[in-house]
Amino acid sequence: MRKILTGIIVFSLLLSISFSQGIGFEFHTLPTSISSEANGTIQGLYFPIKSGGFIIEPHISYYSNSIAVDYDGGSDYEENTITWSMTAGVFKSFENGNLKSYAGVRIGKLWSVYEETDEEDVESESLITAPTIGAEYFISENFSFGGECMYFTVTNEIEEDYYTIEAIQTRITPVFIVRFYF
Repeated sequence: MRKILTGIIVFSLLLSISFSQGIGFEFHTLPTSISSEANGTIQGLYFPIKSGGFIIEPHISYYSNSIAVDYDGGSDYEENTITWSMTAGVFKSFENGNLKSYAGVRIGKLWSVYEETDEEDVESESLITAPTIGAEYFISENFSFGGECMYFTVTNEIEEDYYTIEAIQTRITPVFIVRFYF
């Protein structure tokens, strides 16, 4: 499963780079503990694909968290969380001089594995939806700053032997973004 997922992610990333209008790096003002964890992330490489007033933003993220406890003379304890997400944003772009505003939605999938010593692994898949609005002001052709606001929703369903758990997590995420394009 991980090899297939890794192959899909690498293929999508290479495809995104080949069609993008530029590559950029984003820097966010929020601490990473707010925007990462097992909720998907919005940080990373930026590969905008622009076509006819629309912007497509593919995004791949990875998150890992490990805790290990070494007991003197006893059995050790370890827990690991690994999360991959793959999303694509589709936005309508509105340009006015150096100001570009946009509105649309990000949709994707999140895969998570939780491992704990002497316990069965818990794997889950979640659906990500995030209606988004934003604006970006270009100081030069290669440098911009802006902000966006997302209504971020992660829907997860876990089926057990005798019951099903459905979890829906929502949050509003405002972000100040600085981007460097090259």
